[in-house]
Amino acid sequence: MFSRFASQFVSGYAAKVAAFSATAAIAGVALVSAQSKTASMDGANHGGLNPKEFVDLKVKDVITYNHNTKIIDFELESPTATPNLPITSYVVTRAEGLGPEGKPLMRPYTPIHSDRPGVLSLLVKEYATGTMSKYLCSVKPGDKVGIKGPLPKFKYVANDYKAVTLIAGGSGITPVLQLLKAIVDNKDDKTKVDLVFANVSQADILLKEDLDDIAAKHKDQVKVTYVIDKPEAGFKGPTGFLTKDLLSTIIAKPAPQTKVFVCGPPGFMKAVSGSKAPDYSQGEIDGALKELGFDKDGVFKF
Repeated sequence: MFSRFASQFVSGYAAKVAAFSATAAIAGVALVSAQSKTASMDGANHGGLNPKEFVDLKVKDVITYNHNTKIIDFELESPTATPNLPITSYVVTRAEGLGPEGKPLMRPYTPIHSDRPGVLSLLVKEYATGTMSKYLCSVKPGDKVGIKGPLPKFKYVANDYKAVTLIAGGSGITPVLQLLKAIVDNKDDKTKVDLVFANVSQADILLKEDLDDIAAKHKDQVKVTYVIDKPEAGFKGPTGFLTKDLLSTIIAKPAPQTKVFVCGPPGFMKAVSGSKAPDYSQGEIDGALKELGFDKDGVFKF
């Protein structure tokens, strides 16, 4: 369920990609079950969302973002309700009958707004082999989708780190953007942020307007670097894949009180940080970050 950009990151990875699509629904059940047991019950109201069970939310609006991506707004329990999402949390979508043997298909998504009144907004990039992404990109206003959450990913505490590096590929931008917004919205958080966002082309860059706005308003705290595989004329940033050599020119070396957060399609993750374990735990560090000297304590995989 990822593009040519992701699949070319690792030679011979295409076969594993196909296997991933066939088994992810089963693994997704395990993921939802495991995360539900550890979900932080903060007592907050999340606009009708429930971290313990799926709730059918009505589609309010579907907005075409670019050639293969849509923003889907789901109605919350009232026009003034907000998702009230904890930092680095996500929701799980469910589609009946689309999984193996007609079982429900489940996939995690990170909402793009934490406190927008009345709606839960998901940015969905449609992948050629992505059953859930195709399904979500086909829904219309009035349709209902089962959604569960919010569920926590990483317990971020302001100023725990002097600096963080956020590395994203494609639609993997959503969880790192959620963390970035939380940092800059907290005036007491002095954490420096270096964001590296890799895409096939300039047209594939998602939420660029948000990223550019944040970078412009927080020049002393935030740096955003776009990396393009196949650049158009006039592009002045780094080009190619996120290899050890390329990343070494962009990000800082491993150091105390720093952390790297990574998110992207499976091939991207394998090449940059190593894949997560089959049970969705962090797994071993591999890929370019391992070559650069990073270890498990210094890297978190969304």
